[in-house]
Order: sequence, then structure tokens, then C-alpha cells
Amino acid sequence: MKSRIAANHMIDGIFALLLFLIFTASVLLVLTSGTRVYRDTVDKSAANFSERSLVAYLTAKVHHHDNQGAIELAQFGDGTALLLNEDFEGVEYATYIYIYDGYVRELYMEKALGLGAESGEPVMAAQSLELRAEPERSLLHISCTGDSGRELQSVVYVRSGIGGGD
Repeated sequence: MKSRIAANHMIDGIFALLLFLIFTASVLLVLTSGTRVYRDTVDKSAANFSERSLVAYLTAKVHHHDNQGAIELAQFGDGTALLLNEDFEGVEYATYIYIYDGYVRELYMEKALGLGAESGEPVMAAQSLELRAEPERSLLHISCTGDSGRELQSVVYVRSGIGGGD
């Protein structure tokens, strides 16, 4: 009788150990998949933030320079650039925001200097930046493609009007 009770007790112990191992394996599987999901979410969030930041940056620059004759589009770098003009104590300055060599760049200079596109400071990596003006409606269309290949678009109303449009 004792051997029968010992055998049942051993089977109960093995069953409990087996249940514990299954539970442990399940917990590890859930943790591993949760880590993968979290990592993917963080990566997508970072890419989304980067692309949205670029559109917000361009929009803020346009609103900041929204004065008569201050906003134009001009050929510069690898395509059309946003040209923001300002006059400070009788000296004309220009800020060019354009795409060149895989980066959206900003170049602030005295207009008379005539620096090249390679002189600009990289703002953010991007595949493309397209700017198009609708001067009759005072609208600036911004379209950019970030590193991930996702395209974001924005339309900005310019109260003072846009010069140099298509």
C-alpha cells in the first residue's frame, strides 16, 4: 500500500513540475513577443516623429516669416527650395530650406554671398522634399518623404502671399 501511495505522490510531483515548466515557458513566450511588439512600436513612433517634425518645422518657419514679400520658392540644391527673405538694418538676408544629398538642409546667409547648396546645415534625413505654391490662394503645399519612405503632406496658408511660385 505504501508503494502505491508513494507512486501516486511521485506522479503528483511530476505533474506539478510539468505544469510549472509549461507555465514558465508560456511566460517566457509572452515576454519575448511583448518585447518584439514594444520594439516595433518604438521604431515606428521614432520614424513617425521624425517625419512629422520635418513638416511641423517647415510650417513653423513659414508662419514665422509671414511678411509681405518674405516667402518665395526658388531653385536651389536638388530641387525647389523654400526661400525666406528678411531685412535687418538695411542688409538683406535669406534662409534657404531645401533638399540636398539626402538631407533637408537650412542655409542662412547674407543674400549677396551666394553660397552653394553644400554649405547648408543638415536638419533631417529625407528622401524628398517637394514644395508647390498656389499664389492666387496664398497656399504653400509641402510634401516630404522621410527615411522610412512614408510621405507626409501639409498645406500652409500664407497671409502675406507667396512669390516665386510654379
